[in-house]
Amino acid sequence: MRTIRLTATLFLLALAVQARAADLALVISNQSYANAPEVGRVAANGTRLAELLGERGYRVVTGENLDRAAMQATLERFAQFLPDAERVIIYFAGHAVHLGSGSWLAPTDLAGDSVIGAEFNAPSVSLFLDMLAPYQGRSALLLAVPDEGFESGGSLQAGPGTPAVPQGVLLVQGAPEEVFAALVVDFLTPGIPVATALQQTNAELTALGLVSPDLQLAGQGQAGEPLASQAIAEQAMWSLTETGGQIADYEAYLRLYPQGKYAVAARNRLAVLAEAQLPPAELAEQALGLTQSDRRRIQEQLTVLGYSPRGVDGIFGVGTRAAIMAWQRNEKLDQTGFLTRDQVAMMDRLAKVRTDEIAAQLEEERQAQAAADTKAWRAAQSAGDAAAFRNYLARYPDGIFARDARAALDRIEAEDSVAADRAEAAAWETARNANTIRSYQRYLDQYPRGVFEDIARARQDDLRDDATRDKDRAELEAIEANLGLNKSSRTLVERRLELLGYRPGNVDGVFDATTRGAIRRFQQASRITVTGYLNANTVRQLIVASVR
Repeated sequence: MRTIRLTATLFLLALAVQARAADLALVISNQSYANAPEVGRVAANGTRLAELLGERGYRVVTGENLDRAAMQATLERFAQFLPDAERVIIYFAGHAVHLGSGSWLAPTDLAGDSVIGAEFNAPSVSLFLDMLAPYQGRSALLLAVPDEGFESGGSLQAGPGTPAVPQGVLLVQGAPEEVFAALVVDFLTPGIPVATALQQTNAELTALGLVSPDLQLAGQGQAGEPLASQAIAEQAMWSLTETGGQIADYEAYLRLYPQGKYAVAARNRLAVLAEAQLPPAELAEQALGLTQSDRRRIQEQLTVLGYSPRGVDGIFGVGTRAAIMAWQRNEKLDQTGFLTRDQVAMMDRLAKVRTDEIAAQLEEERQAQAAADTKAWRAAQSAGDAAAFRNYLARYPDGIFARDARAALDRIEAEDSVAADRAEAAAWETARNANTIRSYQRYLDQYPRGVFEDIARARQDDLRDDATRDKDRAELEAIEANLGLNKSSRTLVERRLELLGYRPGNVDGVFDATTRGAIRRFQQASRITVTGYLNANTVRQLIVASVR
């Protein structure tokens, strides 16, 4: 399989090509991904940036929406011009993933679900940095990467992380619009060193490595005369803004030049675009000024009322809009998918009524569950034998007295070990260490009326139950996956389990064995089917329990 790496052969090829000394730039703009969200507007920004770099005297190699093979080919083409370059800029806009000190820039066809997949199908950030290492004090790698990307559920995390930067190289990273704006307005302004640009920029950036006091990225125009100062930088930004002509273009200009020469024109154009593009219902909802906290509360209320927004994250995506429309339909309201002030108040009232109803039901069921649990435990204590304690655990594996029941079973087994002769005790120890249906059967064949007969048969039953549960787990996982919970929503679930006292372990958005146990304990206390996996009913009751 071909891997996307620059090998020694490729570097020798680069060294063999003689090119005219010039400033060199690589601009990669990956906007549309097969397995991750689209990265807004980076393709248009990349086109504009390439034009501007050309005006500044750079030889520019570009690539847009590159899959693995196309990215490798683009890097090989770029490497041909490296040997005689004076200054070198590499600009990548798109998704990145990282794990520990390893980080990779994602082609558009990356699966994003494993470190192995990233290593063999995506170029590493260290590869780009190594390409720039020979140009100490004369090179920069700019990563325009969003904070969120692949939802793989694996160990990889979104973003480039904090790579190790070689001596003499500058690495700048931030959100796509921030990095693009900083380049156009600050870094490519002639006469302004990068160190000064980093201090005066309004963009939110992270700079790593060497910030050389002498490094300037502006270059010269084609006529060989330096382009002029900050006023011309604003003029260039405004020209790019009008070329784009979209709401995000004018917003980017105003973020950088809130009192700029064209600020009034930008605001007027924004008003026209907003009225032309947004339906009245959406404009009405925007006028409410809902905060992210307000939106999360509305998503919680929809969940309580039985309408799944596919996540409680404060973002009104497709799932939330569909849930709002379903609620509006059932309440005989106009099905716009957008809320009015009266509808927000109405939903709040209805959710409070339903919350009280569910909470009362939960408390009644909790008390009944606790009473049944206690009654079963007292019966097990009264019997006092291993079968009774196992029956209790079969009914209440996470019950109030589960720890006591397991301790009682351990004590009985220890007492039985004392009663068994040495040969049988050794056979039992062998069976227990193997812990398989077959190992326990070998013990039973040898000692059909042995001291550990009941325990052996019980453990065989437990293992058979485990096999059955494995078959059921796929269905439970599919139901949970259909909820569409992203990492922030899963983190919120863990946080609420923790606040309710169910000890979910690390609050990190990863549902491990400890989290599953906490979900089971909550389901058992709530008198709902105990699976350790989420479904719509469990999420709804978790929200209700959290707001009481």
